[in-house]
Amino acid sequence: MKNYIAVIPLGIFSFCFTANAEIPNWSFPDPKEYALHLVELCKPESTSAIFIAMLRDKGLTKEQVTAHLPQGTLNHLRLTQVVQENLNDLFEYPNVAALSYYAFRAQSCANEKGEGKAAIHFSSIANDVITCQNTYSIENRPALAACIRTLMK
Repeated sequence: MKNYIAVIPLGIFSFCFTANAEIPNWSFPDPKEYALHLVELCKPESTSAIFIAMLRDKGLTKEQVTAHLPQGTLNHLRLTQVVQENLNDLFEYPNVAALSYYAFRAQSCANEKGEGKAAIHFSSIANDVITCQNTYSIENRPALAACIRTLMK
């Protein structure tokens, strides 16, 4: 039986090391739990994208939608910034469907929070997202999401 001599905290996970500096397989985070955690972290950003897209699709103007948005606080500075980005993107590109933009925002958040990559601005891939949307249609959700995910890698 091996003796464990150190526990090193790393982010939200801890890794146990044995006396001979091996990491036992059971000490790694469960990939399913990590994915669920990432979904929860990204839920506010993705939900705000759907909320703004629904208001836009109901015919509200950018100014009317802005009136419905909460004012940012220091505790939620990044979320406030993302909501403003969602607002600007969805009104600048009215041909982008809510589902297409949701897929972009979800992948953008996963890249940013899960992999530590810099956020991609929608304007840099907007035309490609519209091409994916026209190619796969909204009914073929998995293919549409995969196409958008590929653009962002």
